[in-house]
Amino acid sequence: MKKTALVIGATGLIGRALVDELLAKETISRVITLTRRSLVIDHKKFENQVVDFSQLDQYQDYFNNIDVFFSCLGTTKQQAGSIAQQRVVDLDYQYHAAKLARNVGSNEYFLVSSSAASARSFSPYLKMKGELEDKVIELGFQRCVIFRPSLLIGQREQRRAGELLAGKLMRFLDLHLQIWLQGSCLLILN
Repeated sequence: MKKTALVIGATGLIGRALVDELLAKETISRVITLTRRSLVIDHKKFENQVVDFSQLDQYQDYFNNIDVFFSCLGTTKQQAGSIAQQRVVDLDYQYHAAKLARNVGSNEYFLVSSSAASARSFSPYLKMKGELEDKVIELGFQRCVIFRPSLLIGQREQRRAGELLAGKLMRFLDLHLQIWLQGSCLLILN
């Protein structure tokens, strides 16, 4: 049976790549994206709706008859203007969308969260991600999958200096760790 997928956060790094993957799948008959800004993709299975996430109930019809829901929505503190505004996007909007999907019978839910997410974290960002995880688990989806990536590295529309620097540092550390491990293995073997 072919499935209909609904994606929020489809204009971001992970969401956009996910949409391409879903469109390529034979098992997916339709991909609906709800976005804050227009996403134009020329594909017969693709449908985009620009929405106001603060008025998500007005778009309830898009949640009807979906089989699988993907939540990739997120922002940064800098883009949002404050941690409180980031929380609205990263927790409130996503949780409300998950409730809408669950209320109309969607059984499969996939959430992109964050490495080290925990409702008990001292980091406001990791705390909000952990709280969202706990809340969506309580909704009782038949299948609930939570991804916890660390730093996301890829081509973005907006440059993020901190992520660029961290990405370079991680690559440097990874290279040196690999060299060190190779050296250690050589010493162990000799």
